[in-house]
Amino acid sequence: MTPATPRPTEVIDHVPSALSDLRFAAEALREEIDAMVGYRERASRCADPELREVLHHNAREEAEHAAMLIEWLRRNESSFAEEIDTYLYRDGSLMQAERRATGGESSTSDARGIELRIEPLAATVQATAMQSAASTGGRHA
Repeated sequence: MTPATPRPTEVIDHVPSALSDLRFAAEALREEIDAMVGYRERASRCADPELREVLHHNAREEAEHAAMLIEWLRRNESSFAEEIDTYLYRDGSLMQAERRATGGESSTSDARGIELRIEPLAATVQATAMQSAASTGGRHA
């Protein structure tokens, strides 16, 4: 399946390879999930039973790829591994797990929590780019 059209992002030439790899994994994970959903949507509208079966098979393959990427993230990003330990394979509600993990803090900004966890990475990338630009006088090496 052709990768999804890249979303507009700032291109930074001088990013440490670990951050590049993290970005690549995140983008690939998003593409695999998008492909999985696409196959399932097509299968749900498909009239031919054999084609529907093939499309469901393809969706399962994309889920396998997504799971492999999640495992790579767990192995290579310690904060992701900690979150996986908190939420994955737990019974009960996810919000109960959140309350246990945070000591019962009220979480009215759950949607922002993800953004807040990404901010340190974005700040590191931006700082690295600014340092690189300063060292080259704004020219790309």
